[in-house]
Amino acid sequence: MTDNFSGIVNCLNNKSKSIVIAPAACESLDFDDNFFNVINEKIYSNGGCFSKIINLIKLIKFIKKYEYDKLNIFFMNQTIWNLIILLFVKFNRVVVWLHDPRLHSGSTLKDRVVKLFIDKLYLKRVDKIIVSYKGALDELENNKEKGIVIYLPEMIVQEFEDIRDCVADIEYDFIFFGRIEPYKGIENLLNAFVVLNKKLLIVGKGSMESYVNNVAKNNDNIVFVNEYVSNRRLAMYIKKSKFVILPYKDATGTQTVQLANYYGKLVLATKVGCFPEYIIEDINGFYINGFSTVAIEQAVKCVEKLDSQAYQDRIYKSLYRFDIRKIMNKVEKEIDI
Repeated sequence: MTDNFSGIVNCLNNKSKSIVIAPAACESLDFDDNFFNVINEKIYSNGGCFSKIINLIKLIKFIKKYEYDKLNIFFMNQTIWNLIILLFVKFNRVVVWLHDPRLHSGSTLKDRVVKLFIDKLYLKRVDKIIVSYKGALDELENNKEKGIVIYLPEMIVQEFEDIRDCVADIEYDFIFFGRIEPYKGIENLLNAFVVLNKKLLIVGKGSMESYVNNVAKNNDNIVFVNEYVSNRRLAMYIKKSKFVILPYKDATGTQTVQLANYYGKLVLATKVGCFPEYIIEDINGFYINGFSTVAIEQAVKCVEKLDSQAYQDRIYKSLYRFDIRKIMNKVEKEIDI
């Protein structure tokens, strides 16, 4: 959740009673001054495993030194470190926003071991589990009765009104952005665009970047920006593209749909994870009906003549479901602060 962590917690209403442990990717200045305290995770996570354990003990002592009538904790991720905190600190209520209730294809042995700990120990100790789409409830298995569905909100920290409203020349037919991983259907995507006479922009880093580089070098229609770009730069790339394409083989929750729609772009995606709920066909996007090169080719040909501009009103109206303030009001009600 670090993509939008500061934007999400800054929309909490009762900040004066909240302590934020800011992810290492965030800076303390990203957070509202009204929080009781903001501690950057860098303080506790520098160094190797032994150093992390020592710093985790410091964090637990920090939490314990405050005495409250009611002590709640709200996790927006799931890690072994959080489990250790639960073992040593007694909270009145524990709520976790479970971002990945299932493993992605291609997960490592380490990922599987961590998930086993989460399912068998961590989730047993929490009172409520927030998931970002209805299908995720089935992944909770024995903890299903604790599950609550709340959609992931808009990415407010990546929304630039001036870019949204500017007139930009279209340079790319489709854009894919995010982690470059096998479960996102990268191989099928590239195979399709080697055949299609369409301009594809891929932005991001990940385990498949060498593969993408090799394909892009030999195909003028594929452009690969192999780096994490600034939020403003990514916004301009989206603005300069006709459509966003997400041919994932499997997925959980994502804020990519919300971000694409903010800039008035239709999303072309497979029916996995949250996509069947986040995308309403012929309103804010369309579906790729299958997990193959042929399915992507067919979907691209179906939408290539569409004009996103003609869908602007429909797209913008669909964004109400992802309004960050409405969503955080629901979250605040669940975490009881």
